[in-house]
Amino acid sequence: MSQPRSFYVVVFAFLTSFQVFAQDSLEKLPQKKVFLCNEQFLAWVASTEETRQRGLMDFRQLKSNEAMLFIFENEQERSFWMKNVPHDLDIAFFKKNKGLLSRMTMKGTSPLTQEAALPVYRSEGAARYALETAGGRLKNISSKCKIRF
Repeated sequence: MSQPRSFYVVVFAFLTSFQVFAQDSLEKLPQKKVFLCNEQFLAWVASTEETRQRGLMDFRQLKSNEAMLFIFENEQERSFWMKNVPHDLDIAFFKKNKGLLSRMTMKGTSPLTQEAALPVYRSEGAARYALETAGGRLKNISSKCKIRF
């Protein structure tokens, strides 16, 4: 049985308004210039539990010079997932001395993906910082790079 057209209009309106709400809340976060080797990004800073949990959920695709910088109070193994993020993101994890620990590409997911089916992306050791960028943006970053902000 097919859904009436009005059902799809309501779902589309809800998803669109939710994304606009998410973008508005992200746009209110502080921003910093972040340098990684020869690359420069303008990054939203997620430094509270709430902003770190929200991350880039329901946000539009990042431009090549945009990022989100996650700052944690301590250094420990970190885990990220791509709940409600439909486009690929690169993530790099950094030690407390700001040296690169590990990096990877996280695959975008459908908003309909069940939480239990979402892959988990873990740092390869204790990390104090994480930087998310548009997918493919960090593939050529040297392992000797340090993050500066």
